[in-house]
Amino acid sequence: MIIMKNLKTAGSEICTYARALNMEFQEFEIWIKNMNYKLFLEHTHSSEYYKRKQVPLS
Repeated sequence: MIIMKNLKTAGSEICTYARALNMEFQEFEIWIKNMNYKLFLEHTHSSEYYKRKQVPLS
């Protein structure tokens, strides 16, 4: 009984830890997406980007 109880406790602790890791990973993923978006905005709002856009191809 004691062993089973300990296993159950360890299992729930592992589950809680895994859930916390998953949440941290999701937050990290969101942070990366935000950073990519900020970099994209900085790139598209830079003067070089507009200069390249305005140069005719022919």
